This record gives sequence, C-alpha cells and structure tokens, in this order.
Amino acid sequence: MCMAKVVLTKADGGRVEIGDVLEVRAEGGAVRVTTLFDEEHAFPGLAIGRVDLRSGVISLIEEQNR
Repeated sequence: MCMAKVVLTKADGGRVEIGDVLEVRAEGGAVRVTTLFDEEHAFPGLAIGRVDLRSGVISLIEEQNR
C-alpha cells in the first residue's frame, strides 16, 4: 500500500498538511482526499499543483481570486 501526504498552500501563505492519504480525486468541483483512517476532506475550488511520486507529496493550490 502506498500512502501520500497532501500539502495545501493557501492564498494567504498558510499551509495545511494531511498525512496517510490513500486517495486524491477531483469530484463535484472539489479536490477530495481520503486517508487511511477513512477521513474525507473536500477542498472546493482548488487545483492540483504538483504530484511528486518520489516523495509521495501532492500539492494543492488555492486560487488567489476566491
């Protein structure tokens, strides 16, 4: 099983990190993240900025004009 970490970079410069991520999907106008512990996080209006498979990090970017 391969797990990743999602890093959300906010327009105001803040960051949110979610670990033990099993699934990331774009669905219903949001990026949805599911963790090993069946927690689901929805981030509407975000874009997937980068997926680094070597380090297991997926970066989500919050748009400035929201």
